Amino acid sequence: MIHFLFGAGFALISFSVFDFKTPRWITWIGCVAAGALAAIFLLQGLSELTQNESLTHLAFQVLGQRLERVLPDLLIVWFVAMLLTDSQGWTRILGFVVMSIAVGVEVYSYCFVLSRRCRSGRFKVVASPAVCLVSF
Repeated sequence: MIHFLFGAGFALISFSVFDFKTPRWITWIGCVAAGALAAIFLLQGLSELTQNESLTHLAFQVLGQRLERVLPDLLIVWFVAMLLTDSQGWTRILGFVVMSIAVGVEVYSYCFVLSRRCRSGRFKVVASPAVCLVSF
């Protein structure tokens, strides 16, 4: 049930991004990210409803693992762009506080994942030394 609610919510966001005065390219990033999240969550809800193993694998393992990690970040980029281009007054102040927390949590989660990979021996070349030092 929760997947259908999230899917409907992201679908509404994907249609509403065109109502704001953000640059066209960032509007499309928000639309595609929210639309893809809507499709993923609706597929996850459908897979739970039908108990189809192939659909469950597609919705949770293939789409849910990789895309569900990156798409919210793209949506956050759109939220920040909307905050900077089409907000004012108390809305802008509250949005700045909320988006600062959201961006901080996302940056922390990426640093955490990279630091774990540094400790396990993977990503020795790709990860920066500062990220590896944070993990100790």
